[in-house]
Amino acid sequence: MLFLGIDAGSRKTGYALVETTGDRRSLIAVDLLRLDLVPYTDMPLANRLSTLYVQTKRRIEKYKPDMVVVELIRMRGGGKNLDSYLITARAMQTAELAASLNGVPVIESLASQTRSIMNILGRKREAQKAAAVRAANRMFPDRLKALGFPKGLTSADDDVADAIMMALAGDRLLKRAESPEGLPS
Repeated sequence: MLFLGIDAGSRKTGYALVETTGDRRSLIAVDLLRLDLVPYTDMPLANRLSTLYVQTKRRIEKYKPDMVVVELIRMRGGGKNLDSYLITARAMQTAELAASLNGVPVIESLASQTRSIMNILGRKREAQKAAAVRAANRMFPDRLKALGFPKGLTSADDDVADAIMMALAGDRLLKRAESPEGLPS
């Protein structure tokens, strides 16, 4: 089964395609969409989201995943970052819309759920992101080199690492979603 993991954001979106066959997982593709670079930097949010939609749709058409796993976000900090949360939520929904309109089922997963499934632990979000980068480098060193990361992922590639973790956890998330208890909310 092919799982496309997406760590969506309005400035950077990580993508990872993983094929799961029994206990075997193969990293097929990784990609990072950068909307924080010229000519996008001063682009209104609606235009960046349109670009995100088109680029996500292209990847779905190219990779033909069986399932898309999108990082679900929750607001933190007692509302201090409401604007940031809302913008990221809109990016997440844009990625989900691209998948849904192309007939691909979507599973939403909190990053903490995915990292727990992948045994990536840490007390702080930054430590977990760093652990995800290390895990991806440990699991797929040769494949990452072949996919354009000659020295593996770095801390700047944490969106790609999170997308890899989403895709890797896809089969277990699907089993949880299909169970009578479903995914925790």
